[in-house]
Amino acid sequence: MLRISTHYLHSAIRGHRTAFENFTDGDFEAVYLSAVLITLISTFLMSASDSLDESTAPFDESMWLRLAVGPRELVPVWKTLIQDEHPLTITGALREGPDLSDDAEVFRLEYGRPFDVLLRWATEFDYVSEDDSEAYQHTVSYVGLIYKVINEASEPPLATSRRLIAFPARAPPRFLDLALEKRPRALVILAHVVAMMKILAHSIPWYVGIAEKHIPVIESRLPSGWKPVMQWPMAVLHTIDGRGAPLPVPPNIDEVSPR
Repeated sequence: MLRISTHYLHSAIRGHRTAFENFTDGDFEAVYLSAVLITLISTFLMSASDSLDESTAPFDESMWLRLAVGPRELVPVWKTLIQDEHPLTITGALREGPDLSDDAEVFRLEYGRPFDVLLRWATEFDYVSEDDSEAYQHTVSYVGLIYKVINEASEPPLATSRRLIAFPARAPPRFLDLALEKRPRALVILAHVVAMMKILAHSIPWYVGIAEKHIPVIESRLPSGWKPVMQWPMAVLHTIDGRGAPLPVPPNIDEVSPR
């Protein structure tokens, strides 16, 4: 069944790409909603087995990042067509929350402080340009905001799930480039995003198995000098079981354990 559904998905993506490149004002809403659906499906397919068949590429986090950016590319177009309404109102996302449209809020510097180690680690030998530094900072702030609402239980799990599903569309485009280039810092940050899925898996069953599949793979791609900053995702992977285990506290740079 998974093999069949995956082939249907590939056909749908091909059709969506054609519509994406040739849409008119009249069918824009349908194209946008299709992009949202592909975002949802691509997120939950991260738990799928790699062994579908020889013609199907493994569905990894890179494919998730590539497939789930459609809504972001369409929002600016929407604003030129319907200036008094945000496209997310069509899906009910803004009515039910959270509101992810305010960059100043979702990328607030203070949200990233629990994960400051992700920005400070290996700075002496990992050159980061000013643009890349900003991309990392904004992404870590977004991850920190997800951690904050989970830790404080300040919103329903489904609302937090929307933050995770929207990650490829809300993370800075430059961060996605860095992740697709397999830059170690970007991969470690991405592992923290996947760890959030593990935390929500007891409430959102679609996330079951994603962290178990992807966190070890991400760690295996890292140079040895970067593996210590996988401490928090690995702790989440091995301690969160849906039975009330406390949420691991992110380590500061002095608490990161060398391996």
